[in-house]
Amino acid sequence: WRERLKEEEINAQLNQLVRPGKFMILPGFVFRRSDPVIVGIEVLGGVVRPGYPLISSKGREVGRVLAIKDNDKSLDVVRTGARVAISIEGKVMVGRQIDEGDIVYTDVPVDHAIKLLTDFRKFISDDEVIVLKEIAELKKKLGQKEYVVVLNRLGS
Repeated sequence: WRERLKEEEINAQLNQLVRPGKFMILPGFVFRRSDPVIVGIEVLGGVVRPGYPLISSKGREVGRVLAIKDNDKSLDVVRTGARVAISIEGKVMVGRQIDEGDIVYTDVPVDHAIKLLTDFRKFISDDEVIVLKEIAELKKKLGQKEYVVVLNRLGS
């Protein structure tokens, strides 16, 4: 029972963090263009949860995940390979900030990234690490130098 308690505690701490995630907006699956945006997605890597902030593949902020649904069933987490509908709140419009076929990332704050790599490395999947590296490289390219620390921890 002690191990189960420890595992629950680790999961609770992990759920406080924005984890790396990457998805594609499926062409032909735009159900609402704005306020909130509702689109069909395929998760290409990592984890996506309601509440996570999002950035485009160019690094532009594109709002926050409001809800995730699969055939009228609300989900609190989706992982690699999932094809679901999500709603995105914020100043975002399909056709302007994001478009069909675009790749979108979760916006992992640098302190969350470091915590994931130091305290929780053995609890996150390899695809999350790969996506985190992509996010860190994107942020570094945008001039956010603090992500160099993340890339160093990733060994690149």
